[in-house]
Amino acid sequence: MRCLVLLIACVACAVPAQATVDPDVDQIGVYFDLDANAVCLEVPLYSTFSAYMIITNPSATEVQGVSVRLCAEGDVTEQLSWWYGTPGGIDYWSESCYCVTFSFLEPVPFVGSNVPLVRVDYLLYGELGAKFFLRQEGDGFYEDGLPAYIDAGGIEYPLGVSSGDPSLPVAVVNGDCNAVVSITGVTLGAVKSLYR
Repeated sequence: MRCLVLLIACVACAVPAQATVDPDVDQIGVYFDLDANAVCLEVPLYSTFSAYMIITNPSATEVQGVSVRLCAEGDVTEQLSWWYGTPGGIDYWSESCYCVTFSFLEPVPFVGSNVPLVRVDYLLYGELGAKFFLRQEGDGFYEDGLPAYIDAGGIEYPLGVSSGDPSLPVAVVNGDCNAVVSITGVTLGAVKSLYR
């Protein structure tokens, strides 16, 4: 009887898995919503979708500049970009990557505890889907391949990528979501041990 009650309790508490904002400070990722929760998206062929490059939990009180390279690999092409701040520097395309090294004319506004930098609208034109990567732009500020941002005082902050590694995708369209979101297997024994 106790096993049946435990099983019913476990089923009643089950919720769908979802990504949440990375709790670490000074992280950057590509998300499909402004809340920085969605990193995996399914879209029909020949449709457009928006991807947001967002700094989550910045330790600085203002973001004045950024150095990062957003690469989309797969069957997508960029349609439109929209900045959340007023860019005062340069941005350009290079080898299917959106390369950004610039300063803003004024600090980028926060949305909650996050700083959205750019929205890029893409067109999905093939069956392969897409993977998004964030890497250091050019020589960058840091030798470890990570992007960085600058506050209003000119202090540089290295950014960790939301996947934990610049060689791993930070977001996926019509692909393997496990490549972005880590999956941890939990056994019934592990769940039962919580109640001992």
